Amino acid sequence: MSRLRTLVRVAELQEAAARSQAARALTAGAAARQALEDSVSVLSSSGLVGGSRQSVEQSAHQQLLRAEAVAAAEDRLAQADHLREQAVGAWTETRRRQRLLAELHERHCEAERVRQEKAEQQLADELAASRVRTGRQR
Repeated sequence: MSRLRTLVRVAELQEAAARSQAARALTAGAAARQALEDSVSVLSSSGLVGGSRQSVEQSAHQQLLRAEAVAAAEDRLAQADHLREQAVGAWTETRRRQRLLAELHERHCEAERVRQEKAEQQLADELAASRVRTGRQR
């Protein structure tokens, strides 16, 4: 395997790893978004309970905890979005690099094929010329 082909293979593996990382980041982002929606739903569906002072205080405390859960879920979503952007950017870059190396390898192979064809044609021409010369000398 040529050195260039080895570089192409390494780039393919790097691109696959980056694609996998991007997929994981997209999945984590979707999970974070769902967790935020669930937290908001729980917060909005529950309200303060009336009754005794202790019931109201306990209900208010529960609402504060639910609101904190929403804020934490928003933070996790922001972090997941940031990681997703980084992972997709890294994948895009490795994909571009892999394609460029593959293209370079293809051009190199084509140039080598053309060189080989020229060498074969030159050899065929020389053989034909030597047959003509040996045929004239007889």
